[in-house]
Amino acid sequence: ETMTRFRPNLSVGRTNFTYYPDAAEVGMGAVVELRGQSFSVLAEVTVTDPGAEGVLYKQGAGHGGHVLFVAAGRLHYVYNFMGEDEQQVTSPEAVPLGSHVLGVRYERSGTVEGSHTPLGTASLYVDGTVVASRDGVRTHPATFGLSGGGAAVGRNTGQAVSSSYTAPYPFTGGTIAKVVVDVSGTPYVDVERELAAAFAKD
Repeated sequence: ETMTRFRPNLSVGRTNFTYYPDAAEVGMGAVVELRGQSFSVLAEVTVTDPGAEGVLYKQGAGHGGHVLFVAAGRLHYVYNFMGEDEQQVTSPEAVPLGSHVLGVRYERSGTVEGSHTPLGTASLYVDGTVVASRDGVRTHPATFGLSGGGAAVGRNTGQAVSSSYTAPYPFTGGTIAKVVVDVSGTPYVDVERELAAAFAKD
């Protein structure tokens, strides 16, 4: 009864969220709520070192969440389902030097039979081009949890979302301008096009 009551929430009615590096973690009640729907995460990144690595964007924690990060030169995305299954997608090639829009798109395609668990495809993007994808990705039908479920840019605050790295795993070897999370259902290429146009003006 307590969980289903309406509570004031800064994310209600919004479909597009912009987060910046060097800021405090955005916590529950203010952070974007995915709730099993389709979403996109796009990061404006400038890579200045071939050895660039670290977290670009994270939401959640070890009990469940998702994270976009760079390791061994390549782009990675992990959706940690309930702390039980780290579903990972990795780009086959290293992220090139220069300014890029790096992101992931989760497209919900259905529901696990006999449950409320959403199913879909996660695709990694580099400048609007799909570089890797994974089908059958399970996502949380609700929030990532009552604690440690916040979002951060440029580092993994709190408990690591993925066992692939040790928190806080700050991003080094480049800079992050901002990260945009979109839950409107708009195709990734359209969101990326708008972001790239804004990026070109900065």
